[in-house]
Amino acid sequence: MDSADERWFADVSQAAGGKGNHRMFEFLRKVFGSSEERTGRSDSAGIMASEDLGRIERELARLGHGPDASRLLNRAGDLYLVKGDRQRALKRYGAAIDAFLQSGEYDSAMAVCRKIIRVVPEVIRTRRTLAWLCLGKGFLEIAREHIDAYASASVEAGLEPLAGQRSGDEIAQAARALWGGVHGICILALSDTLGITGVDSVQHLTRSLIGNYLKGFVSE
Repeated sequence: MDSADERWFADVSQAAGGKGNHRMFEFLRKVFGSSEERTGRSDSAGIMASEDLGRIERELARLGHGPDASRLLNRAGDLYLVKGDRQRALKRYGAAIDAFLQSGEYDSAMAVCRKIIRVVPEVIRTRRTLAWLCLGKGFLEIAREHIDAYASASVEAGLEPLAGQRSGDEIAQAARALWGGVHGICILALSDTLGITGVDSVQHLTRSLIGNYLKGFVSE
């Protein structure tokens, strides 16, 4: 099994609650196997996933989506992913995160967040959740990285409808430039040097930056 597989299984195991869910972990290992073993057997994995999903969804219908259903929701997300149904997988993962947070299982919530980001790197809400969880755990440097990624993804999502024929790379570059400007204003404010701009209000300066940047972005 390659290192990527090992990391994926480690996250699944953690999100499932560790050794207490050994049977579930072994089931997933059997379904997925190593990257080499997965080649040519996606159909059988999908059938197994469908059969297990039926049982899980019936149990979720009985339990609802509260804390007691967290591990079932996470497992359902994994199995929807096996079937290639990414939207339902993300929906179940999101519900699993909420359920883990309700029950105070923050490490498990973080593991599911990381899984979602690997599947959909451009996600916004999940990056924000992971950033706050890292802050709460005292992982300040990791939290800073996730906050930067969250802010960049949010700005990109806001710029995309205004981008016209621009490429994805151009939108990403514009988002980084705009976020960098806002970040710079925050640094000036925190270091009590905002006065060098001739503007005393962080809000006014930020609105001016964003407004003028967007005018130029749209008119190009």
